[in-house]
Amino acid sequence: MAGESEGLQALANANSGLIVPEVLGQQGEWLVMEALETAPAHQRSRVALGEGLRKLHGNTGGAHGWPQDNACGSTPQPNKPLPDGRAFQRERRLLPLAQACYAKGLLDKRLKASLKAIAESLETWLEDVPASLVHGDLWSGNVLYTSRGPAIIDPAVYRHYPEVDLAMLTLFGAPGDAFLKLIGMATLLMIGIGVKRFFSFIRSLTICCFSAAGIVRQSWARLISCYKCAEPCCPVGIR
Repeated sequence: MAGESEGLQALANANSGLIVPEVLGQQGEWLVMEALETAPAHQRSRVALGEGLRKLHGNTGGAHGWPQDNACGSTPQPNKPLPDGRAFQRERRLLPLAQACYAKGLLDKRLKASLKAIAESLETWLEDVPASLVHGDLWSGNVLYTSRGPAIIDPAVYRHYPEVDLAMLTLFGAPGDAFLKLIGMATLLMIGIGVKRFFSFIRSLTICCFSAAGIVRQSWARLISCYKCAEPCCPVGIR
């Protein structure tokens, strides 16, 4: 709970305009925070969510990672900083998650080997960019709509590519056309189809370490289809 408390404070300090519950106290496995009263979502609140995430991700600087390790749900999340985003994604996310899933019988040797091959080639199709502050576990259940605006809860913060938040948020559905239009014009069109699919796969690996292996296989198939694509469908040149 110390990691979540620290994450909430970091999100609050980012001044993104998103509502972050105030931490009232934390000790051991206990975390007491401000109660938020939810309200129906509408188009304005979804646009505000997109605008808030753009501001949050605009907080850049330093290495990829975080001073302390934390957890995404029940999955341990190593965060020892690295200066290059590709190296961080490979060494702190992709390979450890693949090994954890393999140990649980959720990946076979062939799938693990293919995943390792792509991990080792990240520099050929993924740009190194300044590290953004990210929520780290931004699935739809961690977004609340309140009378004061959209709120984000239950973070697993670190600094990395902002696409990890966007991919997780759209993994189980999207927060509406207004959000996609705002974020899509600003970000998704620039990162391209292949990169978006890659980050969705990473989040699927996080999930599979404690539940759904089927999601991993589906996301892997989508990633490979874009990785091997012979058409100019991917602006960043993934092949």
